[in-house]
Amino acid sequence: GVENLFLTGAEYVLVGLLLGGAVFNLLDGSTLRGLYPFMGLGLSWIGILFGVQWEFRRLARIPISVLGIALLQALVTVVVVGVPFYLLFQQVFAYPGEVAFIGALTLAAAASDTAQSGLALVARNVSPAGRPLMQLLQNISHLDGLVGVIAFGLISCLAIPHGDIAAPFWIGISAGLGLVVGLFVVALTAYRLEDEEMLLVVLGAVIFSGGLALYLNLSPLLVNLIAGTVVANLARRRAQAGIRKVLLEGERSIYILFLILVGAGWHIGSIWIGGLVLFYLVVRTLGKMLGGFLSSRLFLPQSVPGLGLGLLSHGGMAVAIVVNLHQIHRSELTDVVISVVLLGMLFSELFSPTLVRRTLEGTP
Repeated sequence: GVENLFLTGAEYVLVGLLLGGAVFNLLDGSTLRGLYPFMGLGLSWIGILFGVQWEFRRLARIPISVLGIALLQALVTVVVVGVPFYLLFQQVFAYPGEVAFIGALTLAAAASDTAQSGLALVARNVSPAGRPLMQLLQNISHLDGLVGVIAFGLISCLAIPHGDIAAPFWIGISAGLGLVVGLFVVALTAYRLEDEEMLLVVLGAVIFSGGLALYLNLSPLLVNLIAGTVVANLARRRAQAGIRKVLLEGERSIYILFLILVGAGWHIGSIWIGGLVLFYLVVRTLGKMLGGFLSSRLFLPQSVPGLGLGLLSHGGMAVAIVVNLHQIHRSELTDVVISVVLLGMLFSELFSPTLVRRTLEGTP
């Protein structure tokens, strides 16, 4: 479990916590505000990197059962986590209804994602009997983040205030911005570009789309997911390979900077945070178990009751979702939501490899 923490990059969150106002205050509030554009860059980079994997020709080769399990278990988790947290925030902690709704659904969107790190750690020593189930778990972890990104994107469009303009209008703005940025990248990469030129195009695209999305209080994750999907399906093969190479080469550096800034700006937000984290871990586990059971029963010849226990690894996309909330909607509940997910991620990554092994040991 400790090894898995280093795979997720959790140590960089802790480094940021030490550098921030909680300990050494080297990254104080004014410095962090000046570095917020890098947070937007990180969100946009994560979104477009996730989007470029959604190439329809490749997706057509994925069995419908795998796609169905990935999306259904994530949707069930959203409901199982979102409903009790909404009631808890509104009825027990007396937050206003709109604030409680945004906070609960953000937690639910973050909870639906499965990180790949815990699975990668266990996959090194899987027995032949457990390999089919491990492959299924890894495929699910590649796909189920779609539900969380779209769910939070809809929250940013429909629940977060945007003045007097009708909320559904912002769904079209998010989709249109992602489409325009994606087509822009496709057009610029139609010609043969050197690696440095390709990097410049990708950087320009994600900075523009992420910055404009944050200015409009929308989700850079959703906007760049759409842009990445456009690139994956319309760009030339050579351009697709070049864009993926640039994104993957820059992923680690940007993700590390992103996590350090997240840790530096981390505030606990509530004296009840320990109880909220425990409640989050319990309802997320229940959601994953129920979702895994229902989806495997519906899409597989034989249900796998413990499938959900293999999907408890918690990582980068969940952090990106709650940080996106912090960027576009500040309330007294925002720091609480971020703390619940960050602490929940740390605890989940300690135990998820053991739970994955137990799931595989139960393979018939």
